[in-house]
Amino acid sequence: MKYLKHYRLAVANWYRGAFNKIVYRTFWPFTVAVLRVLSLASRVSRVEPVRQRYDTAISLVADDSGKTNGPNLSEEVKNWLTNRQGIKEVLELNFLGEQILTPGKRYAVVVNASWLWQYSRSPTPLRSAKNLFLLSKKIARMGLPVWAILPDTFVAEDTAYFSMMVAVCGGCSVVLQSTPEESDRFGNLFSSGPHFWTWSPSRVESFRSPEKWEDRNPKILVAATGDSKRRAYMEAAGLSLRSSTLKVVFTDYSLLWSHYVSEVKSSRFVITANWTQEWYRQGPARYQRRVSATTTTGRIWEGFAAGCVVISNSTEVLARLGFQPGVHFVELPEHPEALRTLLEESGGFGELARAGHAHFLRAVARH
Repeated sequence: MKYLKHYRLAVANWYRGAFNKIVYRTFWPFTVAVLRVLSLASRVSRVEPVRQRYDTAISLVADDSGKTNGPNLSEEVKNWLTNRQGIKEVLELNFLGEQILTPGKRYAVVVNASWLWQYSRSPTPLRSAKNLFLLSKKIARMGLPVWAILPDTFVAEDTAYFSMMVAVCGGCSVVLQSTPEESDRFGNLFSSGPHFWTWSPSRVESFRSPEKWEDRNPKILVAATGDSKRRAYMEAAGLSLRSSTLKVVFTDYSLLWSHYVSEVKSSRFVITANWTQEWYRQGPARYQRRVSATTTTGRIWEGFAAGCVVISNSTEVLARLGFQPGVHFVELPEHPEALRTLLEESGGFGELARAGHAHFLRAVARH
């Protein structure tokens, strides 16, 4: 029986992976067209987060949403709703019941990724899609808009479920890594952003460094995660910097979150890349054309929050928010070997770090 259970699990996982890659990505343009027709048939509209528009948010979360080595994203969403959107009450639920509604109050439903994954990553995707559609119809009958919180912009397997809920209920897809135009071009419905939903006041404060940039150790953090292109670039960059006066520290997911935050706060430089990873681009050519070449990583904001000199490539989101290379961050050179010369021959990094940090604080306050 034990072996039969493992066999069934392996078959279910294979089926889920094959279904995701073949159906979602191969037929993605058709799926997007169906979702847009569904939104027209449902007669729903874009409803974006606007401060103090709603009294109460119903935040759908998974039971184990806090079990992660990193920030609790469901808690960050809750803080974003209260501090940035001015929502007085946030009800965190795993199941939605009509009895929670109070007449006269304005409600919005917030869908966290951790909750949605029980549908989008189920071994029985068709049954999960049917169940989620029925739940979406229930929310629509209650007259509530849906704000879908997207941790990643370019994941068709998740977008299909997020956008189904928005198509039936109205609302929007909340993005940070990409601009609304990039998100809509991919296929997300009613995209809104960029919104700093991962950056509550408490998280911003947790990254604030007590040291001036000039007083910190000459240390550079190098991102050691991502696809083969990112890792190859970062490894070459680290090697070229080892003979410089900077201490090179590679960071990956093995660090405890508290240790990682301490490393960022005590560093002068943070280097990362915003190329969209290979996994997101896998699929037929018509699917790949919808995926933008860049996506803004979380390490960018962490570097700005800690007052580091951020070294990375430009993205449409950075440009939309007014971050300028040479003013707020250092543009990532095409060849990693050029980093050492760039850092040794350039000056004014302290002022650049402070400008990036100040601009980040203004952006978070506005979005």
